[in-house]
Parts: sequence; structure tokens; C-alpha cells
Amino acid sequence: MLGTGAVVQAAGIFELDPGTLKQIEGLALGQAPGELLGGTVGAIVSGIGAFEGMKVADKAGAADEGVTPLVLVAISADSIHILDWSMKAGTSRALLTFPRSTTDVHVTKVALSRHVTFKPESGQEIKVWGTTASFGKDGEGDKAVVDLLQS
Repeated sequence: MLGTGAVVQAAGIFELDPGTLKQIEGLALGQAPGELLGGTVGAIVSGIGAFEGMKVADKAGAADEGVTPLVLVAISADSIHILDWSMKAGTSRALLTFPRSTTDVHVTKVALSRHVTFKPESGQEIKVWGTTASFGKDGEGDKAVVDLLQS
């Protein structure tokens, strides 16, 4: 699901910031027609569709469209991958992927929580929340992701 040859260096389950949740669903909905077309035309349609999809998602609840508030953040050598996450079924699709080299990452510490903001050069801001608590079921993966992003 991450592409050919992508080796995951760290992965954790994070909660999406409510505003980001709407944006991601809109992007996923809007990019689909362009992905079917492929090539340059498909890329243009995907870009326009993503923008329009974000506007639509602002007006509709993302959960109504199938996006959950939890995501799997997976880090490979070259990319940051955001995938949907269901506690029952795991992941079924990649929502966003952006290059590590051109993505600004900001981590804020709030007690045992970590608020992570991704700012890829596309300008879209993605915010997720995780935990580093060793007693929490998601703490180990989230901590590995945060540590790798800060190294």
C-alpha cells in the first residue's frame, strides 16, 4: 500500500485534528477522478479535485464519508504516509503521502501527548495527536514516529 520498495522505519496510530480530518476526506474524494485518468491530465484533475473536495468536506462530516479520526502514520526513508485506520479492520487505503525532505515537521509536547504538524511544500497543513506513554497501547509506535521525525 505504500508503494514499491517502501520500507517502514516507524509507524504509530495517531488521532487527527478535527479540522485536518475534514481536509483529508475532501482530498481523498477530490483526487479519485484524476487518478483514474492518469498522466498530466490526471494530475491536473487531481489537483483541482482535491481543492474542490476540501471545500465540500468542510460542509460535510468526514465520518459520514468513511474517514475515521484515527490514522496510521508510517515513516519510510523518503516519505511520510498517512493511512486510514480502523480499530476493527486496520488500514485499507493511503490518504496522503509527502516527501520527508521537503516537509516541515513541528512537534509540540503536552504532558505525555505529542502534537505533530506536517507542512509539506504543497502548503496543506496536517495535524495529528499521539502519545508517548509507555503504558498506553499506542505509545511505543507513536514515540518511534516522533523520535524518527525529530532526528
